[in-house]
Amino acid sequence: MHTSRLLRTVGLGMVAAALVLLPAAGLAACGGDSGSVLKTVTVTASDSGFSPDTVNLDKPGKYTFHEVNNGSRPIAIDVEGNGVDQDSDPADPGKTIDLTVDLGPGSYTMHSQDDGADRSHEIKGSVVVKGG
Repeated sequence: MHTSRLLRTVGLGMVAAALVLLPAAGLAACGGDSGSVLKTVTVTASDSGFSPDTVNLDKPGKYTFHEVNNGSRPIAIDVEGNGVDQDSDPADPGKTIDLTVDLGPGSYTMHSQDDGADRSHEIKGSVVVKGG
């Protein structure tokens, strides 16, 4: 069917709707969503470190790190390693922040710093993910 005749037959609005919906349907069929969060891990941050300072996870997947800032300054939570480098915004003292990260098996560094130049206030911890 010729394009202009098709547009007159089905209407321009229906064609536009189909063009919007087709890419979304394709993403769902191809696994565009990398899965739901397996677990939310609460980490308390203070001026002296994270608690727990080591987070052990049973299997690879998507995890949300829920940081509770009990420190006297803004503290972010950053997870790095094995090709992952994800940073949260800093949480003000007495506030919380969430960071969702998709992790494979292996070891990761969990850290925070005031800014990229001054690492004197950086706190560190680790995340260990067991294989499959």
